[in-house]
Amino acid sequence: ISQQRMDALDIECLKYIDDLNRLYPDDPVRVVDLGGGGGQQSKRMADHGAEVLLIDLTDQKRFIETIKPLHAKGKIGFVQSDVRSIPESQWPNPIDCIYSQRALNYFTYSDCLELLIRLRGRSRERTRLFFSMGGVKAEYGADYFARHTPIERQFGRLSPEMSAKHGIHAEICLY
Repeated sequence: ISQQRMDALDIECLKYIDDLNRLYPDDPVRVVDLGGGGGQQSKRMADHGAEVLLIDLTDQKRFIETIKPLHAKGKIGFVQSDVRSIPESQWPNPIDCIYSQRALNYFTYSDCLELLIRLRGRSRERTRLFFSMGGVKAEYGADYFARHTPIERQFGRLSPEMSAKHGIHAEICLY
């Protein structure tokens, strides 16, 4: 998503980072980018002075090493992993901002809830979440098999047509 364009969620997240930098100039803004892919938003957040931890299943090490020297204001770290299995020692503490564009759709509802509870324990009162989640009212949700079942049981594949059109080939939970 972030490779295509900047959207309102991206912009609001950057504004929040700027606000925190103004309010707390001596306290670094710590951000977690869950499922950040190629790191476009992580790069923007670092440009705004944040210390960003990008977490993704795909290997982004080369990209991160290429852009690290270009960001004097902030920092970008990278962990290649499923966010659910990251050891406590690798998470920033405290966390000021948690950002994710659709990555949480790839978790069951209970796994997503467990992750958010875990991150809440590392968050401050001022921490904000910037999430985009695919939903049953989106185009690809129209024929989602679990559209009318309780959220706790929604996890499966899109129809073959919607899977091909949107490039979503794994099981997902739509909200």
